[in-house]
This record gives sequence, C-alpha cells and structure tokens, in this order.
Amino acid sequence: MDKFEEYFVPKQNITFERYKFFSCDQKQGVGFDQYLAELHTLSKTCEFGNLKDSLVRDKIVCGIPDNGLGERLLREQNLTLDKTINMCRAAETTRAQAKELRKEETAVHVIKTGEQYSKHPNKYKSQREAKTDFKCGKCGGSHKPMSCPAYGKECHNCGKKNHFSKYCKAFKKKKVHAVEEEPKEFFVDAVHIKEAKDEEEWIVPLTVNRTIIPFKLDTGASVNLMSVNEYEKLTVKSKIFLVKTKVSGYTGEKVPVKGGCIATFEHSVYGQAFEVETDHKPLVSIMSKPLNDCPMRIQRMMIRLQKYDVTVNYTPGKYMFAADTLSRAVDKN
Repeated sequence: MDKFEEYFVPKQNITFERYKFFSCDQKQGVGFDQYLAELHTLSKTCEFGNLKDSLVRDKIVCGIPDNGLGERLLREQNLTLDKTINMCRAAETTRAQAKELRKEETAVHVIKTGEQYSKHPNKYKSQREAKTDFKCGKCGGSHKPMSCPAYGKECHNCGKKNHFSKYCKAFKKKKVHAVEEEPKEFFVDAVHIKEAKDEEEWIVPLTVNRTIIPFKLDTGASVNLMSVNEYEKLTVKSKIFLVKTKVSGYTGEKVPVKGGCIATFEHSVYGQAFEVETDHKPLVSIMSKPLNDCPMRIQRMMIRLQKYDVTVNYTPGKYMFAADTLSRAVDKN
C-alpha cells in the first residue's frame, strides 16, 4: 500500500507548502472557524512535527485582521493554541452581538422620528419649504442649497473661488486702497542686462520663480527691478499687473515700466554655508534642539530653514556694531 501511494500520490514541495501556510491571512467576511480549518489543512503537508500547534497559534496572531485582538493576544502570558482559539471565537461573537444591537437602536430611532413627523406635519412642511430657497451672499441671488452659480468660479477681485467679485468681502478694502494710493517715483542708478562675473562685487544669482537671475544688490534701493528680457527667461511667469510707480535715473530720464508682478525669491545664500550672529542667546540653544523636542511654532520655522546651511552664533549686543548703529539711527520725522 505504501508503494502504491508513493507511486500515484505526487511528491509535496515542503518549502512551497510552508510558504502557502505562512502567507495565509484571514480575509474580510471569512469566519474564524473557517480560517482555523484552513490553517490546519495547510499545516498537514508542512511537516512541522512537534511545532505544529505553536506555529498555528503564531499564524493566528499574525493573520487575523483585528489589530486590537492581536495586541491583546500578544500581551497574554503563556499563550497556548486553545487559549488563542477561545479568545478569537469570543471576540467574533462579541462583534456580531454589538452589530446587532446597533441595528436595533437605529430602527427604534427611525420609528420615533416618524411619530414626531406624523404629529406635526405642517411644522415640518414649513421647515422644508424654508430650506428650499435662501438669500445667498456668494452670488447675490436666491436658490436652493448646493446650487449656487458662483460655485467653482474665480473672483476677479481677490482671485479666490466660489463667489462673484461684486460680492467679494475684500472688494471695498481694495477699492479704497487703490483710490488713496498715490503714484510713487523712485530714482535708480542704472538698469541694464549684464552677466554676473566672479570678480564683480554685489552681483549675485538669485532664484526667481525657479529660474536663476543675476541681480545687483543695493541695500538702499526702494524698488526691485527686472528687465523684460530677464522676465521672459522665467520658467514660471507671474502675472503682470498695472502699477502707478514711476522710475527715473539720476539724470532725470524716465525709465518705462511695463508693470509689476509677485514673484518667489530664494535668498542669495541658498545652497551656501553661512553664519548668523545674534544677541538673543536662547536662539542658539533652540537651533541646536532636535526637531521633535520643539513646539509646533518652532518646528515650522526650523523646517523652513532646513534648506539653508546656517550656523547661529551668540554675540553680545555691544559687539554687534552694524546692527546697534542701525537700531539707534531712527528717523525722528
């Protein structure tokens, strides 16, 4: 008989049979007893020997989808297969009973609501009619909920969506600001296009809208200028809007202004190691703390500074001559 079975029964690949056992997890909708029977069936061809019960127990703990139950099983001391099976069956029965109780509570609540509605039909009818149309502050009209014609539309005044510019809350503030703003006139030394070289001082490359543009730095400048040719090189072009600003050189020659735009600048020290001197000593210890030990407000600041290679050093205020002089040189007018 053994030779007959050896000839007709195909040989089992122990490695593959054990792979099927260890990759068998309890699927959603499958009862625990069905999952347990499947594990016992797979373990018969794995040749576990005396380790069969302990490996089936471990696979139950790792294969059940209930994470809470798995944590309770891991906390148990001297956990056996029989104890594991009893706890899993009890948890499954409890979940089924709790689900049934929730269904009954829901059914009672619906019946109670129907009784209240039948006692006061006119009251609920008037409330339903009141919710049909209402005065909308986004479009200015009257319509049903979730049917505003301004939904998804962009406001021409503030640029935000879901309201018309006529009913924009920022409309009056911007309008008064535009009327009271007077044209400003700035004087500049020169506006020209020139490639920055290493030997030229105060000309550094700045990243503007993801494009590197050489700028001449001037700490006393009142306005930032960019030529039209440099603007055309920008990878991401900002929208140009009309401005009343006037620019002229020291000779009095007017410089034509095409308009203004809002751009994103990366500082000139981006990608370079630099040091910062401060007379605020606690700032040095704050910058040296791990990110997880800092409050949320400090974490946001440090995350923004991570792209810079900055070192903060403490220097007493009396030795910070430039900062001390600028803080005392206050315009009395």
